[in-house]
Amino acid sequence: MKTKKSTVKIKEEVQPPPIISKEDKMKIKNYCGMPDYAYEANPFALIYQARKPLEVTDKQAAQIKHNEEEKRIEELKENKIESSQAAENPAAKRKVAHALLTMVSNETMAVHFVYRGGAEAVLKLIMESKDIEVLTTCCYCFLKATEYEEYCKNLTSRNITSFITELIEKGDQFIKLLCAKMLAQLTVVPGLEEFLVLGGAIGIIQALISTQRIETMYYAVVSLANIGPALVGPDAEQTLRIIIGLSKHLDMKIYTNAYFYISIITNFSRLEKFSSLLCDEGTLPILLHMMDAFPSISIVGLCVEAFVNLSANKKNRREIASSGIGNQLDKIFDVGTPLVKAYSLMMVGNLLGSNLFHDKIAREALITNMIEKLLDPYEPKQFVAVVFCISQLVQVDSSAPVVVNCGIIRKALSLLSVAPAEAIQYLWTILINISRRKEFFGDVMQHIGRLLEVLYEEI
Repeated sequence: MKTKKSTVKIKEEVQPPPIISKEDKMKIKNYCGMPDYAYEANPFALIYQARKPLEVTDKQAAQIKHNEEEKRIEELKENKIESSQAAENPAAKRKVAHALLTMVSNETMAVHFVYRGGAEAVLKLIMESKDIEVLTTCCYCFLKATEYEEYCKNLTSRNITSFITELIEKGDQFIKLLCAKMLAQLTVVPGLEEFLVLGGAIGIIQALISTQRIETMYYAVVSLANIGPALVGPDAEQTLRIIIGLSKHLDMKIYTNAYFYISIITNFSRLEKFSSLLCDEGTLPILLHMMDAFPSISIVGLCVEAFVNLSANKKNRREIASSGIGNQLDKIFDVGTPLVKAYSLMMVGNLLGSNLFHDKIAREALITNMIEKLLDPYEPKQFVAVVFCISQLVQVDSSAPVVVNCGIIRKALSLLSVAPAEAIQYLWTILINISRRKEFFGDVMQHIGRLLEVLYEEI
């Protein structure tokens, strides 16, 4: 028998809706941001309050200003990111850079590159891009353009040195090498030295010398030597300090580095304005050290040339005479070429002309070597240098007897007929100065027959 289930329904209590006043309803529907006091029951008060400006506290004003500033900063960041992404597009800039390189590499289009906007485009890429490939290609563009003298002048007028500085700051070691090559090509062009110095070339060279690649240093120092004639005052002094300090960056035990270093010093010794500065900066001990460390014909020859160049300045002669160069003369006469021997004797003659060096040169073995081996008519420069040196020695009481004892009278008389034209006056100077001294009367009379013959031929 089935029973019917009884179901009991429990009636839920329904909560009555909250009673909201008319004013509260109006506040809920407040779309205009009106203050609470605007909903007073009095209509006249409402009209009056609505006319009042909204009162904002200092705290609220500060918060509003802070929110607006944050929003502005966020917008700026977003705009900057978008603009930087749009500006720094390496792929597109690489294509542009390579197209410009193709343009300047073509002789026909190179003119348009320099004068019709190509160079400006490269300069813009240098300033805007940080991509190494783009910067390297820009270097190649200007490296190609600076092969031509006319283009070098045009680029210098556009202050290309400032863009080289930008490349050095942004680029790697290879870009610095390209910049050094570029600067070397610019400094070769005559007339651009002063413009490059004013454009900051010395500072660029200093930055390049402190790099890690030897080739970069070489090109930088060559650039410094090229602009040397245009340097004066503090710039000249700074340049020599850079040259002297170069030995700290190069391994001077390597022959190539030593030869390059001495070549630069010798190059500067040819400039009169650097003559005194080189001695003041202490280059004489460096030259002597190189002659001992590398007694080869090449380095000894360069050192001797530097010495003779410096001895042309009377201010340097006392320092040169006391430097120890006298101890190197035997080595110079042994390994030197006729030209190097001539240079060394010219230096000795310059020192003797200032009444210096007589005690160091007036050695019988050395003078005998000069008379018997160096007076070769087939080597005119060497011959002239020897007789010039001896003509200085016979004028001094201490050295004249040594020269006469070495047989200079016989040798001079035998060489008058075959001597180079430039040397004849020095040979006669030697004979005249010897004949004027009473102590040498007997020596002269031993060769009086030959002397009279020579005099007869002259008449």
